[in-house]
Amino acid sequence: MSKINVFISHASRDKQWAEWLGERLVKHGFRIWTDATSVPTGESFIAELNRTIEKSDVVLALLSPAYFQSAWCQQETAAAAVSKVPIIPALVEPCEVQGFLRYYNWADLTSDRDSGLRAVIQAAERLPALSQVGAIYRELHGANSTHR
Repeated sequence: MSKINVFISHASRDKQWAEWLGERLVKHGFRIWTDATSVPTGESFIAELNRTIEKSDVVLALLSPAYFQSAWCQQETAAAAVSKVPIIPALVEPCEVQGFLRYYNWADLTSDRDSGLRAVIQAAERLPALSQVGAIYRELHGANSTHR
């Protein structure tokens, strides 16, 4: 199986969570992208961000009060949604989940890190395959066709 590319979307204040999850995901065979330090010097951050999200198999959104105050975080999840990249919300600090993410089931890392990590890993392994099946179906049957 090829490595699954995970884009970790997080607020600056939640960098430790991003690093903690990133280390564990790498140990489980995932490739990760976490922040601007991955953008080559002289490149447009926004253009690279959009390219990276489009190439990702899944976006892991680390939810916290700071996440919902960050315009960058909102941009990242919006870009993922527009690109139809699966999003895995993970609660890293208690907060009111806002916007379209409130309609997602999220992994809760605030009460039990190990259980939350298992939920993230299982979703990261499962969602890209489901996304590919959906893309193949839409390609074969047309994006706007109805199934009877």
